[in-house]
Parts: sequence; structure tokens; C-alpha cells
Amino acid sequence: MFEFIIHFNSYINYFVDTLGVWFYILLFIIIFCETGIVLGIFFPGDSLLFTIGLTAAATNINIHTAVFTICVAAIIGDSCNYITGKLIGEKMFRPHAPILKSAYLEKTKLFLEKNGTKAIIFSRFIAFVRTLTPFVAGISRMNYTRFVILGSISAIIWSFSITYTVYFFSENKYIKENLSLIIMIVIVAVIGQMILKYIFNKIKTKRS
Repeated sequence: MFEFIIHFNSYINYFVDTLGVWFYILLFIIIFCETGIVLGIFFPGDSLLFTIGLTAAATNINIHTAVFTICVAAIIGDSCNYITGKLIGEKMFRPHAPILKSAYLEKTKLFLEKNGTKAIIFSRFIAFVRTLTPFVAGISRMNYTRFVILGSISAIIWSFSITYTVYFFSENKYIKENLSLIIMIVIVAVIGQMILKYIFNKIKTKRS
């Protein structure tokens, strides 16, 4: 694992060169699953954008193609999630379900009702809510055209702001020299977040 992190750029270059266009297709699939499937909460979103932006300057990743792929995948994924919510909606949620709890659905509904337009745009930056918002919008029968417009705006802001910001910062000499250390910190932070989320969910379940 440690060796993989130390030589991360070499692995990424090999991966991109070997897969070619399939690298971007794989990127599309991951982002689509994270935004287009209710259970996509387990797929990397922000951390993947951060990694793409961080490594693009030092690898063979085309940053513009990657950002375009992320943006399109997020928009299409949102629409699929919206349609799923509209068709099967609340049937998927149960009070004591391990993942799709009714409480999560109600919280997202409340967030959507209170914030409206802002909810669609800014929920993109909140990992769990990002996946649920299109689904709940479908359940709530939000106007589809309005949803697509707002969802597209949020997808553009999300993909451009995170990926390009990290990309331009990664041009810094210090960051380039310490890329392996930064990637290690990101991986530890992501794993730590997942563990903490699991622990908090367990505590909440026991209390309820």
C-alpha cells in the first residue's frame, strides 16, 4: 500500500496509458453511480475530484477531458436518480433499514422544502445529501425542467470548482514535491471519515 502511494504518479500514468479512452469511461461510470444510484453513497465523489485535480498536472490525465466527463456524468446521473425517485420513491426506505432509513429521507425532504433552488445547487457539495437530493426531488414531483437546469448548474460549479482549483494549486513546486504525502493524508482522511460515519450511525441506531 505504502509503495503504491509513493509511486502513485507512475501507477496513474500506466493506468491512463493502458486504458486510454476507457479511463475516462471508468471515471464516467464512477461519478454516474455516485449521483445516479441511491446506494451510490459508497462511491467516491469529492475525493475522486480532488485526486484527479491533484494528479493531473503530474500525470497523463487530460484535466479538461476529465472535468467534462465528471460534469456530464453528474448531470445524467441526477436525471436517472430523479426518475427512480419518481417511479419507486418511498418504497425503498424503511425506518430501521441499515442504509436507506426513512429518517434520512425526511431530513432531505425538509432540506429541499426549506431551501428550494439553493438546495439543488449546494447539496452537490454534501456527500450523502448529493445522492439523495435528486431522488427526493423525483418523489416530490419537482418540475423536471427546473430540476435539470438547477442540477446542471450545480454539476458545472461542483466539477469545475473542486477539480480545477486543486489542479492549479498542484502546480505549486512544494505540492509537486510532496504529492505522495498529500495523497496519503487524503486517503487517511477519507477512510477516517467513513469509520466515523459508521460509528455515529451505530450509536444513533442503539439510541433509537
